[in-house]
Amino acid sequence: FWQELGGDWSRGSWTNDLDWRVDDPGGRLLAMLEGRQVEWYPLRRTNRVNLHPVLFGLYDDVVYHHGAGFRPVFDRVDRLRAGLVPELPPDLPPEPPPSFAGALRWKVKAKRWYRADKRPVARREQRLLRRNRELSDRVFASIREDDGFFLRV
Repeated sequence: FWQELGGDWSRGSWTNDLDWRVDDPGGRLLAMLEGRQVEWYPLRRTNRVNLHPVLFGLYDDVVYHHGAGFRPVFDRVDRLRAGLVPELPPDLPPEPPPSFAGALRWKVKAKRWYRADKRPVARREQRLLRRNRELSDRVFASIREDDGFFLRV
Protein backbone atom coordinates (compact mmCIF):
# COMPACT_ATOMS: atom_id res chain seq x y z
CA PHE A 1 0.00 0.00 0.00
CA TRP A 2 2.85 2.37 0.87
CA GLN A 3 4.40 1.92 -2.58
CA GLU A 4 1.02 2.14 -4.33
CA LEU A 5 0.40 5.38 -2.45
CA GLY A 6 3.81 6.71 -3.50
CA GLY A 7 4.77 7.12 0.13
CA ASP A 8 8.03 8.72 1.17
CA TRP A 9 9.37 10.49 4.24
CA SER A 10 9.27 14.05 2.95
CA ARG A 11 7.54 16.69 5.02
CA GLY A 12 4.02 18.04 4.72
CA SER A 13 1.93 20.50 6.71
CA TRP A 14 -1.00 19.97 9.04
CA THR A 15 -2.53 21.74 12.02
CA ASN A 16 -2.31 20.06 15.41
CA ASP A 17 -4.61 20.23 18.45
CA LEU A 18 -2.79 23.36 19.67
CA ASP A 19 -3.64 25.05 16.35
CA TRP A 20 0.06 25.11 15.43
CA ARG A 21 1.13 24.58 11.84
CA VAL A 22 3.33 21.49 11.84
CA ASP A 23 5.69 20.34 9.08
CA ASP A 24 6.55 16.65 9.31
CA PRO A 25 6.26 13.38 7.36
CA GLY A 26 2.87 12.69 8.96
CA GLY A 27 1.53 15.84 7.33
CA ARG A 28 2.53 14.59 3.89
CA LEU A 29 0.98 11.18 4.54
CA LEU A 30 -2.23 12.82 5.77
CA ALA A 31 -2.45 14.95 2.61
CA MET A 32 -1.86 11.89 0.41
CA LEU A 33 -4.56 9.85 2.16
CA GLU A 34 -7.08 12.67 2.08
CA GLY A 35 -6.21 13.56 -1.53
CA ARG A 36 -6.91 9.97 -2.62
CA GLN A 37 -9.95 9.73 -0.32
CA VAL A 38 -8.48 6.76 1.53
CA GLU A 39 -10.45 5.85 4.62
CA TRP A 40 -8.25 5.92 7.69
CA TYR A 41 -8.58 6.30 11.42
CA PRO A 42 -6.19 7.72 13.98
CA LEU A 43 -4.39 5.08 16.00
CA ARG A 44 -5.02 5.30 19.73
CA ARG A 45 -1.96 5.51 21.99
CA THR A 46 -2.08 2.45 24.23
CA ASN A 47 1.13 2.71 26.25
CA ARG A 48 1.01 1.10 29.66
CA VAL A 49 3.92 3.33 30.71
CA ASN A 50 4.46 6.77 29.23
CA LEU A 51 8.08 7.81 29.41
CA HIS A 52 7.16 10.85 27.30
CA PRO A 53 3.81 12.16 26.02
CA VAL A 54 4.80 11.82 22.33
CA LEU A 55 7.97 9.76 22.01
CA PHE A 56 8.22 5.98 22.53
CA GLY A 57 4.56 5.34 21.71
CA LEU A 58 2.68 2.12 21.24
CA TYR A 59 -0.48 2.55 19.15
CA ASP A 60 -3.47 0.19 19.19
CA ASP A 61 -1.08 -2.35 20.79
CA VAL A 62 0.29 -3.00 17.29
CA VAL A 63 2.52 -0.16 16.07
CA TYR A 64 5.54 1.16 17.95
CA HIS A 65 6.71 4.69 17.08
CA HIS A 66 9.97 5.80 18.63
CA GLY A 67 9.64 9.37 17.36
CA ALA A 68 12.43 11.74 16.39
CA GLY A 69 14.32 9.03 14.55
CA PHE A 70 15.95 11.48 12.14
CA ARG A 71 16.10 14.68 14.18
CA PRO A 72 16.94 15.94 17.66
CA VAL A 73 14.82 14.31 20.37
CA PHE A 74 12.83 17.45 21.12
CA ASP A 75 9.24 17.88 20.00
CA ARG A 76 6.24 20.21 20.29
CA VAL A 77 5.37 19.00 23.80
CA ASP A 78 8.92 19.77 24.89
CA ARG A 79 8.61 23.21 23.31
CA LEU A 80 5.61 23.88 25.56
CA ARG A 81 7.44 22.49 28.59
CA ALA A 82 10.51 24.65 27.97
CA GLY A 83 8.45 27.70 27.12
CA LEU A 84 8.14 29.56 23.88
CA VAL A 85 11.21 31.45 22.79
CA PRO A 86 10.42 35.05 23.72
CA GLU A 87 10.05 37.69 21.04
CA LEU A 88 12.58 40.48 20.86
CA PRO A 89 11.31 43.55 22.72
CA PRO A 90 9.90 46.24 20.40
CA ASP A 91 12.73 48.65 21.27
CA LEU A 92 15.38 46.10 20.21
CA PRO A 93 15.64 45.82 16.42
CA PRO A 94 16.97 42.51 15.01
CA GLU A 95 20.17 44.22 13.81
CA PRO A 96 22.33 46.77 15.62
CA PRO A 97 22.47 50.33 14.28
CA PRO A 98 25.53 51.24 12.20
CA SER A 99 26.92 53.79 14.66
CA PHE A 100 29.33 52.68 17.37
CA ALA A 101 27.25 54.22 20.18
CA GLY A 102 24.02 52.79 18.79
CA ALA A 103 25.57 49.34 18.40
CA LEU A 104 26.87 49.47 21.96
CA ARG A 105 23.43 50.43 23.36
CA TRP A 106 21.88 47.66 21.22
CA LYS A 107 24.36 45.10 22.56
CA VAL A 108 23.60 46.02 26.20
CA LYS A 109 19.83 45.75 25.58
CA ALA A 110 20.27 42.46 23.71
CA LYS A 111 22.33 40.96 26.56
CA ARG A 112 19.74 42.04 29.14
CA TRP A 113 16.97 40.47 27.06
CA TYR A 114 18.96 37.28 26.55
CA ARG A 115 19.86 36.86 30.23
CA ALA A 116 16.41 37.69 31.59
CA ASP A 117 14.14 36.13 28.96
CA LYS A 118 15.81 33.81 26.48
CA ARG A 119 18.55 32.07 28.48
CA PRO A 120 16.14 30.42 30.96
CA VAL A 121 14.18 28.95 28.02
CA ALA A 122 17.38 27.78 26.31
CA ARG A 123 18.53 26.08 29.51
CA ARG A 124 15.20 24.28 29.93
CA GLU A 125 15.46 23.17 26.27
CA GLN A 126 18.94 21.76 26.87
CA ARG A 127 17.82 19.86 29.99
CA LEU A 128 14.82 18.36 28.17
CA LEU A 129 16.90 17.44 25.14
CA ARG A 130 19.51 15.73 27.33
CA ARG A 131 16.79 13.84 29.25
CA ASN A 132 15.08 12.77 26.01
CA ARG A 133 18.39 11.55 24.52
CA GLU A 134 19.04 9.47 27.63
CA LEU A 135 15.52 8.00 27.45
CA SER A 136 15.94 7.27 23.73
CA ASP A 137 19.24 5.49 24.36
CA ARG A 138 17.68 3.41 27.15
CA VAL A 139 14.71 2.45 24.99
CA PHE A 140 16.95 1.55 22.01
CA ALA A 141 19.06 -0.62 24.31
CA SER A 142 15.90 -2.33 25.52
CA ILE A 143 14.78 -2.92 21.92
CA ARG A 144 18.14 -4.53 21.08
CA GLU A 145 18.16 -6.71 24.20
CA ASP A 146 14.55 -7.88 24.35
CA ASP A 147 12.21 -8.80 21.48
CA GLY A 148 9.25 -8.30 23.82
CA PHE A 149 10.28 -4.79 24.92
CA PHE A 150 7.00 -3.38 23.62
CA LEU A 151 5.11 -5.33 26.29
CA ARG A 152 6.69 -3.02 28.87
CA VAL A 153 5.91 0.19 26.95
